[in-house]
Amino acid sequence: MTRSSAARLADRARIPLAELRSWPRSRGWTAAVAGVGAAALLLATGGLVTSATSVPWWAWPVIAAGALLFGLVVATFRGAPVGAEPVVCDLRWPVLGFVGLSLATEQVSAVPMIDPLVRPVVALAAIALLVYGLVDRMSRERRMIAERRRLEAGGESVEGLTCTTCRPLFPAHRSASAAPAADDLTRP
Repeated sequence: MTRSSAARLADRARIPLAELRSWPRSRGWTAAVAGVGAAALLLATGGLVTSATSVPWWAWPVIAAGALLFGLVVATFRGAPVGAEPVVCDLRWPVLGFVGLSLATEQVSAVPMIDPLVRPVVALAAIALLVYGLVDRMSRERRMIAERRRLEAGGESVEGLTCTTCRPLFPAHRSASAAPAADDLTRP
């Protein structure tokens, strides 16, 4: 008997939710601060608080959901497991989603960039990009943790788990004095 697609989707959604509950407090605080900052930025740049025109009903839940998702994505950059460190490629979908949210909720300009009838669609697409970015980061972390456990148990490494074409988001800086000498063979 085959399971319905809704049941499979619900099973796939439980894994990230369980992971969120197991996050350390520092990631939780990072998510909260980044989420509040994202909401404040969207409210300020969109002019939703100071706008004299009426704000569409859907803008408030979209901003809340977008800020929450953006905060969670930012939190995945803190304390990432070895091999799942954030790379520049990890920024493309969350940044596009945030820009989409900003464009969809913008109320200040006299001539809006996006037609008011299309804005809810753009907002939903932006939320989808943020969800995709979060799920991608969390699945990369899950794969790296599983890879580390496999190696510790004496298993073989799985090729292709890390991104080889993208630069690290926070590259490690080495000072010239900290780099070991190439010809010094006395050190282990």
